[in-house]
Amino acid sequence: MHKNYPRNEMKMTTCSLTPSKVLTTKKRKKPYIIHDQKLKGFHLKIYPSGRKTFAITCRRGGRQYNERIGNAAVMPVVEARSIAMTKIDALTLTAKACKAGTGTSSLTNTSFSIVADVEIWFAGLSHITEAANRAVTVLSSIMQGAEELGLREEDSNPT
Repeated sequence: MHKNYPRNEMKMTTCSLTPSKVLTTKKRKKPYIIHDQKLKGFHLKIYPSGRKTFAITCRRGGRQYNERIGNAAVMPVVEARSIAMTKIDALTLTAKACKAGTGTSSLTNTSFSIVADVEIWFAGLSHITEAANRAVTVLSSIMQGAEELGLREEDSNPT
């Protein structure tokens, strides 16, 4: 596990993340973040150990989202940016749907959030199609069971 560093201890810079930039970044005594100029919220985090990870950080619907996308040593920056864009777009749609449904019940807003969470989760599994399809089948069964127990509205299965 990596130590959680206070935000004010991390140096942050902004540039266009390219494959050569990812390869040439050097480790430092403290972790630091390089934000991508092409996609707001997408960044590369470099740890003192030399480990580099792609991640997103964004605020939608009053909530802060931080999510790792993948290890920069094995994932191309173009693929990471594409996954990041999908996740950020899904979060944006969720925030808009929840805001538009402000006058509706909290259960409806929760349903919008769950649908977006499933979309984000599934997009993150897109590189392992077989496992993603099996996982969706399991999730669908869980949601169906929740409907049968009355924990979710009928026909609200997001999968």
